[in-house]
Amino acid sequence: MINDPIVEEIHNIRKNILHEYEGNIQKYMDHLKSRELKDKSKIKSFIEKDRYTKAK
Repeated sequence: MINDPIVEEIHNIRKNILHEYEGNIQKYMDHLKSRELKDKSKIKSFIEKDRYTKAK
């Protein structure tokens, strides 16, 4: 496998974010949604609340 420092950095960032939210993606998505609601810019995402909690 090729060692790519950019991909490695992205993986480390993702690991740190998950650690910050105790591995709970729903907590992280809720945090992003609350920040988005406070933001006054015109670009908004369409985060589906149940998308990250459904069993696969």
